[in-house]
Amino acid sequence: VKYYFVKGDELTWLAEAGYRYTVEHKTSLATNVVNHYARLYTEAARQWNKTASSKFWIEYLPNFTVYPAYQINSELSTSAAISSIFSTKLGYLVRFNNLPSIAGGYKADRFFTAALVAKF
Repeated sequence: VKYYFVKGDELTWLAEAGYRYTVEHKTSLATNVVNHYARLYTEAARQWNKTASSKFWIEYLPNFTVYPAYQINSELSTSAAISSIFSTKLGYLVRFNNLPSIAGGYKADRFFTAALVAKF
């Protein structure tokens, strides 16, 4: 389900709600691990001018199978056009897993990305 709070040329803000079903095939277990999640997502995007834009999104995934195993993902990015086809994108992504697969493992992964994007 998707709902637009604002949908314009300069600013877009939307929210989504859904369901996620996952099956993990772990090598250390003889059986598969099945999880049921809800998905709550919101995204805001701003077009600053013809060549520059920014976007922020955040996603919350509560786990219905194992309650403490929720996840939160979020990214902040900005893009600048080089030409009518190519643009650059800088982003910072954070993935948080409250109950990692490995006991004592890191709960959060952080990624800084720089990309050359082609639009066809």
